[in-house]
Amino acid sequence: MYGAKQVIMVGDPNQLPPTVISRVAANSNYNKSLFSRLVTVNSPYLLNIQYRMHPEISKFPSERFYGSRLKNGPSMDAVNHQPWFKERIFKPYIFFSVVDSIESKSITKSLSNTVEAKFVVNLVNTLLQRYSIGHGGKANASKQKTSFKNQICIVSPYKEQIQLIRSLFIKKFGSTILETVSVETVDSFQGQEKTIIIFSCVRSSSKSTSIGFLRDFRKLNVALTRGKSNMWIVGNDNMLINDKLWGSLIRDAEQRGCKMTKAFFEKIKNTNEEEAKNIDNKFLSINSNNKETIEPINKKQVDDSKNLQSYKGRCVDEGIEYEDDGCGLTSKFKDLDIQKSVVTK
Repeated sequence: MYGAKQVIMVGDPNQLPPTVISRVAANSNYNKSLFSRLVTVNSPYLLNIQYRMHPEISKFPSERFYGSRLKNGPSMDAVNHQPWFKERIFKPYIFFSVVDSIESKSITKSLSNTVEAKFVVNLVNTLLQRYSIGHGGKANASKQKTSFKNQICIVSPYKEQIQLIRSLFIKKFGSTILETVSVETVDSFQGQEKTIIIFSCVRSSSKSTSIGFLRDFRKLNVALTRGKSNMWIVGNDNMLINDKLWGSLIRDAEQRGCKMTKAFFEKIKNTNEEEAKNIDNKFLSINSNNKETIEPINKKQVDDSKNLQSYKGRCVDEGIEYEDDGCGLTSKFKDLDIQKSVVTK
């Protein structure tokens, strides 16, 4: 740029900065790009129309990262419409709540989460079984068949999770599945796009409240804005909701009816479309007294007052009444290994 009369720079300071390995360099601000430095002293011109994402996907990033200034191009809902949208488990934007998972650390200190990884494979397998004849069995003749080649990507902040998910896909489908499903770290996938993006959060621990890489709003922004038709997030909302950024994402998903539990997914995936319409997303099972119950919480979570208060708060937010005998549980379920808060409409 030396000697130039005019310089035009294009970039996004709300996405990932340069990768800097050296802590000394990072402490000297070498992890801050020239673009980011100039933005602090100049008013950049915002290219405020996006032509990639379905509006259901772009809504949260626009509000959270761009002050609601990011607008959708014309007919982006129609451009990105897919035949599987008619099924509740395949809507454009969903946060899948997987609370029974535990993160584990490898010898390289990277993290993985087997329960989340298996759920991701199950989710993709269900989609392929219903809408593709290429994998997982013959597609339903009543459904529009689709080629998913190079259309699906699983992203995660952790390399260990990437390796685990990739190995599970190969084990189930064979190596040819990688022609359909790619598995990448968030950092390596910046600047790219796919029809369907699934984000595996990984973090899930009863011993720590740290969410590590997930705290970086720029990494989250990149992950959330890669999908054209679908953006599916898989994570433990009981843990993530305590973080300010993730709490806002989870509450936004709940308010928009875009949050679904793993248990609900398992229940609804084996029903036909007519039966699925009669299943209420908020209520997952019915006990012998015809009282409907919401997501189970285990004894360790109950002992954690913060988790319990969060759990009660979610009931209040959704307009659900719950019976409380002083510890958030009905006495009827005290003898069970898995405790449940009983609620009524």
